Amino acid sequence: MKQLWTTFTHDKMLIIASVIAFLTMLIMPPDRTYLSYFNGRTLVSIWLLIMIIAGLRRNHFFRWLARRLLQIGDKAHHVVLALLFFAFAMATFVTNDVAIFITLPLAMHTLRGAGLMQYGAFVAVLVGLAANCGSMLTPIGNPQNMFLFSATQLTALEILKTTGPFALIAAFLMYRRVSTRLPHTPIVTQEFKPLSAQSKRNIALYLGALLVALLAIGNVLPLYPTAGVLFILTYLIYPHTHRHVDYGLLLTLCAFFVIAGNAVRMDWLAAYIVPLLTRLPFTTALVLSQFISDVPTAILLEPFGAPPRSLLLGVNLGAWGSPVASLASLIVFRLYKREKETYPPAFWPNFIRCNARFFFPGLLLALLLGYR
Repeated sequence: MKQLWTTFTHDKMLIIASVIAFLTMLIMPPDRTYLSYFNGRTLVSIWLLIMIIAGLRRNHFFRWLARRLLQIGDKAHHVVLALLFFAFAMATFVTNDVAIFITLPLAMHTLRGAGLMQYGAFVAVLVGLAANCGSMLTPIGNPQNMFLFSATQLTALEILKTTGPFALIAAFLMYRRVSTRLPHTPIVTQEFKPLSAQSKRNIALYLGALLVALLAIGNVLPLYPTAGVLFILTYLIYPHTHRHVDYGLLLTLCAFFVIAGNAVRMDWLAAYIVPLLTRLPFTTALVLSQFISDVPTAILLEPFGAPPRSLLLGVNLGAWGSPVASLASLIVFRLYKREKETYPPAFWPNFIRCNARFFFPGLLLALLLGYR
């Protein structure tokens, strides 16, 4: 309890989300329906990933992997581009959130090993954008695609056709940003201590746990029993693993679930949105996602008959916008903030600049293609 209270009092994002959630509770008093707000699979999946990634970090896995990566690239921008492509490709089949959890710690360790942590915030933001761009291409890339794929008549090919041009533009812009911002000089690497035999054994166990967790998240294995088994395994490897879980992130997610759930139940809000949705479905999804995030927007608008492709593009392109437009942005900030030698205040200026340089070209292309 002391750890949770300390997390709450020192976490500005959690405090803001909690205050907004409380205000919505004044409009929609708590009742049994509140239990349906919380997506248990999402919370358990993120908890599992945080716990396993913490174990890998404690055993210096990302330091070791960063050293290997630095050996195959001779210049900083080449290495960062490889990391972004890795996040982009991984997000197409294990979701954007999972890709970020795996790629961002690796990116920070790589920059630290090359003595380039001054670019940490810039690269962290691009990792989030790369994961979001890759995830929009497939039905299983992110939660909003999963929902719309199951709730509408959208096919995998239609999703690819709708989002593909935007992902290609984003990939080109990402290449340009990295090539012009990062130095082209050869990387000067720092010395890394070799892994101990104990660390190697633990890393093998944690990587096995990560593979099993990904199978459970992908519905190949039952999630909840698998989570219980993996908790026992991680406890046996290191009994205090649970202390390294970012409970602030999980509590912030719970607050967002309350906000979104209450918003869906506000009849006056629906009465205001429906006329807009009839005339401007893409724009409505795009704008609304800036305030209540991409997944709640998809869940809120789909029952009102929004054209599936407009809704799909609106929430995915919207994820490139404000800090609350995508859960991935929150995860990126939290992981970046946990890294040593970072400067958290530098994150948001980089976030705003980078996202604007992707968001507005994407918006222009959507308008040119006839989305309204």
